[in-house]
Amino acid sequence: MHHDDLNIIVLFLVTILLTLNIPSATADNPSLEEGPCYVIADTGDVFGRVENDGSITWIGPIPSGYGGGENLAIDPSTGYVYNIAGEPSGTYVKTPLIIIDPETVAITEVNEDTTLWDVDALAFNPHDGLLYAVNKYEKFNNEPGILQLVDKTTGVATKLVDLYFDGVAPATGVDPHVDGISFDPENGDLYGIYSGWGGPSHLVTIDMTTGLISVIGDTGAEDIEDICFKWDGVLVGALGSEGEIEGSPFEGLVVIDKDVPSASKLGVAYGLFTNYDVESFACTVLYSSDGAIVGGMLVPAYSPAVKGSMVLLCILSIIGASYVVRYRLTLPGILLTCRDLRGSEAGW
Repeated sequence: MHHDDLNIIVLFLVTILLTLNIPSATADNPSLEEGPCYVIADTGDVFGRVENDGSITWIGPIPSGYGGGENLAIDPSTGYVYNIAGEPSGTYVKTPLIIIDPETVAITEVNEDTTLWDVDALAFNPHDGLLYAVNKYEKFNNEPGILQLVDKTTGVATKLVDLYFDGVAPATGVDPHVDGISFDPENGDLYGIYSGWGGPSHLVTIDMTTGLISVIGDTGAEDIEDICFKWDGVLVGALGSEGEIEGSPFEGLVVIDKDVPSASKLGVAYGLFTNYDVESFACTVLYSSDGAIVGGMLVPAYSPAVKGSMVLLCILSIIGASYVVRYRLTLPGILLTCRDLRGSEAGW
């Protein structure tokens, strides 16, 4: 068969497969931009999307009955946005695991109650896809927190280990605790931010086996309420209503040098006003089928259609085409590139 004719056949058959089963951008995969980040403001429980300059586009309030959650995490295999809602104080309040639609702020309840008290940190490990949380037994007990494993399909939480310092904990404000966690996408190390009200925020690492918290140092910023690695490995922190950096009040995002550590403004403040009190922050870190870090939507390899396409290409290679498939996302569609062993390339 002529080489050009084979290209046409491959294009035609793969197009049919993709047309039959294109991943849904709103249902199966809500993340439409490259590495989008989201926040929840404690004031009004409002959900928002982070823009490139650090400002927030506020999308809408969390529905009634599901507010109070001071945590946020994005599933590396689906792009779904998770939150453990509720903040018990004084009397017992249920804390359900929920999924938030980032376009409409509609809620899908995974379970009615995780039974976890005061969850201030939530994060997926992009290397194993598991969901982890840090909570406290109660407020104002000066304990750094408890590391929990949360089943994303049932909401059932399993205690892993109590967190502790080897020696004296660093000095910070009122009610000090681990206020946010994030996994380094490069090596899977677990980082945390140790903060209190009205005091300096310290970057730490957490040993997931022993619970030992190792202090890297004072970031130079106050009231960092949550942290998250972006897909490109940059660590970003979200300041709350008592946020301060460079000696001045600031409600916005900061970039944290994880080695020094030191914080610097990412861009502008969240908005024109103050007292948003952003408590939750998460960015999209997704993985391709070969384990490479990518940003934005799920790579097509997660789609049955593309898996089918690759099987087709494999069959064609057996009959003499010898194709190697490459793929990447383009908005609004998918670009597939086939390269044969002779160096010719055809893309669509």
